[in-house]
Amino acid sequence: MSDEHLYDKERVAFAFAVLFGFAAAYLFTKKSFGVEDAWYSVAVLGNVKTYVLVVALWIAVSAIALVILRAVLPKKCLMPVDILLIAASFVAGIYLTYNAYQFLGLGARPKYLITFILYAIAIVAIYSFYKKQRFQAAKTAILVAETGYFAWLWFRSCCYQNTFVNWTFGTLYNVYHTSAYIDTISNVYYGHPFTGLESELYGHYGLFFILPMKIFGANTKTIGTVMGCVAALAFICYAMSMILSFRQFFVKFTAIAALGLYAMLDVSIYWQSFPHRLIFPAIAMFVMTLTGKLQKFKWWTSVICLLISAAAFVWNFETGVLSAIALGVVFAMPLMKGKKRFVVLPAGVIINVAVSACLALLVLNIYNRTHGGETLGFSALLGYAKNAEFVTRQSAPIGIGNSEYIHLIIMCMVCALWSLWKMLWHEEVNAKSMFALGVTICGMGIATYYINDCGGGPSIIIPGFILIASVGASGIDTSHDIYSMFKKAFCVYCCTIIFIYGALGRNFRKDVEGIEENGARRYYEFQAWADEVNASIAPDTVGGGYGTTALFLAMGRDRETEDFHFSYEDVEGADHFIKFWSEDVEFEGYEVVDHFSFNGTCFGYFEKVDS
Repeated sequence: MSDEHLYDKERVAFAFAVLFGFAAAYLFTKKSFGVEDAWYSVAVLGNVKTYVLVVALWIAVSAIALVILRAVLPKKCLMPVDILLIAASFVAGIYLTYNAYQFLGLGARPKYLITFILYAIAIVAIYSFYKKQRFQAAKTAILVAETGYFAWLWFRSCCYQNTFVNWTFGTLYNVYHTSAYIDTISNVYYGHPFTGLESELYGHYGLFFILPMKIFGANTKTIGTVMGCVAALAFICYAMSMILSFRQFFVKFTAIAALGLYAMLDVSIYWQSFPHRLIFPAIAMFVMTLTGKLQKFKWWTSVICLLISAAAFVWNFETGVLSAIALGVVFAMPLMKGKKRFVVLPAGVIINVAVSACLALLVLNIYNRTHGGETLGFSALLGYAKNAEFVTRQSAPIGIGNSEYIHLIIMCMVCALWSLWKMLWHEEVNAKSMFALGVTICGMGIATYYINDCGGGPSIIIPGFILIASVGASGIDTSHDIYSMFKKAFCVYCCTIIFIYGALGRNFRKDVEGIEENGARRYYEFQAWADEVNASIAPDTVGGGYGTTALFLAMGRDRETEDFHFSYEDVEGADHFIKFWSEDVEFEGYEVVDHFSFNGTCFGYFEKVDS
């Protein structure tokens, strides 16, 4: 279409369909939060079911509206209507942009308002003078260097080789949470079968650590290094997906920088979230983007997607489901031809999820049966999703005032509907449409899992925020029709999101330096202490409770217990055991004969008393 025309029936129909879907979803949400006893009330459904219904309603209304609007909209539109629609799009864009700007906080407003104005001017200038073919070699070199630098920062932010480090919530916080994570790794390394205990809440990822621990040593130095590599790989997948999807250098550069600055582990150690729950969604997004870029949709791409999905299920159930759904889109692509694509796409997703889950369960049962364990059922895959506390928390209502999540839904739904519109209505599949759909599935899914953990802030959903904002920011073009005006307003809004989280992550480098200054990489000190403990205790000593896993790995011993929480029943009968020390603790038939302390963390050494 030429730039002289403001009106394009097909594209305007899509824009209005998205708006109608948004209106229906918004009204349902307001109604859901306004009543207490109706079936659709958030108090009855819980937040997860409510938001699933919101998304389903948005998609359904938009799809129906698109069909109707394509049939009833006139081929030409009156100029006053054109102007009114353009004005409405910019008013909506300004409102959303201002609302998103509040994420910075009132105290930061004056300083950052000036910065944001300059940023907006830079956006306009760079987009106005953008020349696609200029300085390509230099741009590529800059993006490669930027990706490498931030991948290195993500590696450093997660590479805690000494898990007894005092950063920043204290040693006990780090010892507790790393114990919850590494216990299943230690259990698998020493051949314990899976039993469904609490240490398996985060999945069966321990199987992935067997080989590196056999090669480099069974200790937290290896585990921390692997986690650093996992974080770096996740970032590289994210960055490469953006590089392959967008044409604007400015969007690529700023989005990669914002994502790199806002690495999640800027305080203390919580591997369970970052990078544990980011790695397979990142891989899924990259596979979707790469296949869309290369236009390679063959039977072997479907097989690859199936295997990656199975590995994702083994690693972690929640993100495994999301990754399998996302990769199910690629799985279905070889058969998506003609009108049957409307059936093939959902069918392919379902098949990929079901078959990959079966493959994952097969892997777990092969391991379990060869290590003296029982045959596992599908409930064994659920991990954290079957934890009663987690389920209760996810079922609790949460107010619509959670603005970060609402903004994420808006961005994701707009981009997802655009992607499906391109794929299903126009049969256009490319890197950007695949990336947009992948980010929507994984970003909204991860956010939904964590939406009731708001006490720690929205940091776990920030990658999804920045990635989906980059999709919207890349949508601007030089056309002047109504649809393009809608896109320009949405683009400014998305650029604001990128700016905000880049600004909020401005001190990340200092946080990474703080990690190192507090001894996160000084594993030799911990190993020296573990050697002293090993020389002071009996060969038959067992360990119970948090902190003992890292210690026993360093001593080259199996601690002979499986749950990271201490249970007297697990150590009862042993001649000697070690546990995290508490001065008030006493056990009948045992006495404390020694104490071992490292970095402010003390363990008691108990010996059986002869009766």
